[in-house]
Amino acid sequence: MFVDAAPYLSNPLVLIGFSLFVLVGLFTTVVKLGIGPHLTKKARKEMVNQVLRYGFIVSVLVILSGFASNVLVTQQPFAKPIEAPLIPTTDLIPFHFGWIFIGYFNFESETYVDGNYLRLVYRPDTTKKDQKTPVLGDIYQITKARNVIIKNYATDGLRNQFVSPIAILNKPTDTVPILADDDYTGVVIPKNTLVIIDEVTIDENAPNGLHSVWVLVRVCHVDDIFCQEAVKALKEDAK
Repeated sequence: MFVDAAPYLSNPLVLIGFSLFVLVGLFTTVVKLGIGPHLTKKARKEMVNQVLRYGFIVSVLVILSGFASNVLVTQQPFAKPIEAPLIPTTDLIPFHFGWIFIGYFNFESETYVDGNYLRLVYRPDTTKKDQKTPVLGDIYQITKARNVIIKNYATDGLRNQFVSPIAILNKPTDTVPILADDDYTGVVIPKNTLVIIDEVTIDENAPNGLHSVWVLVRVCHVDDIFCQEAVKALKEDAK
């Protein structure tokens, strides 16, 4: 019984109600013993009756209010827990645009074999609502921190900023694009960040059927109307 009632005892109203009970009991005991102002026996009896009557009523009402507030709180519908999207007030990418790898896509099964490291939140182009790969203008939420890549960044700076990493070979003898240390910009987009897709490139020459998917992104800004719609969509999903 006590275990079931224990959660209610932490409610301030319940504690106040029980405290009133104790004070009423102490007061009536003191009056009955004749401690305090000198009163006639009849006056003491009338005072005790008044204190007991109104003290009891007030205490019960306060305790019931505490129980009621606990019940209302526990019955409130809670949203499904989601991690809040990160929309920073400053650009996380100093040069505004950069490439990130989101996974290997299998067109036969229309699934990501490795990845997807992004989650679609909002797609302005409703004509492509069923497309599994990113669409220009999509807003995605990062589900795993992503390195921002620009091919040959260490030597060429932003020269290849708008060229897909899979479009440039490191060596003439290479048959497939391979990332090198020089391609890492040192910028990492953290988990939960909302990003806008500005370009999509998919490696169509994958010999094993696993096509690497790269997207050129920029980080969402609080003033962007589509980013605001994305936040609304996340909140709706949480209901």
